[in-house]
Amino acid sequence: MYEINYNQAEDTLYDSPFETVQSTRSHSAIAKRRAIKARIDQINEQRELRKLIEDSY
Repeated sequence: MYEINYNQAEDTLYDSPFETVQSTRSHSAIAKRRAIKARIDQINEQRELRKLIEDSY
């Protein structure tokens, strides 16, 4: 069975299906989106950990 990872799914959702060669501009945009998503995930994880610590006291 063919499995698709998160980044491939994200590329499929955001990229044009008619684009045959990825331009440096779209590649840069995808990289920026991934970096922003990673940072948001990191911030959310820190918040969850902080909340768990506060709830334990």
